[in-house]
Amino acid sequence: MKMGKHRLIISGIIAILLVVVMVSGCTSTADTTNMELLAEYNLTKDNLTIEGGSALADIYVTLPDDVETVLIKYNNISPVQIGDFTDTGGYFEFVTYNTVTQNGKNANNYSDNIIEMKNVRMKLGDAPSSGNLTLNSNGAKSVGIRCGAMQGNIQVYIDK
Repeated sequence: MKMGKHRLIISGIIAILLVVVMVSGCTSTADTTNMELLAEYNLTKDNLTIEGGSALADIYVTLPDDVETVLIKYNNISPVQIGDFTDTGGYFEFVTYNTVTQNGKNANNYSDNIIEMKNVRMKLGDAPSSGNLTLNSNGAKSVGIRCGAMQGNIQVYIDK
């Protein structure tokens, strides 16, 4: 009888943990049905350049007026090793800016214009990852995507 009681307690704990994970959004994907796909990028090793010791790509997306939500979906992302460039991993930075940004400029040019920044970091050898995140769009005029030694699909959705 004791063994049955322990199994019941363990099953209860597992059930509670599963509910917590599902409620926290760790297993959910964002519903983009009523959102507009503003931009999509399939980043590979070929999109990255070696600058100042880092394999980078800085991409900017201008937002239309009155954006209420900026949602970033990332699919099958993973770190890459490029030529002689050796690193322990990579990252994506997703940023909303209060100014219109210009492609061809380094993200450091806009450090005073950041509204919100979120990162996804991975180590070499990590399994590919997918997920989504929402950025503060209050006053946002553009979105920046900084890719440091990563590859995968990035989608920028908006809701007006």
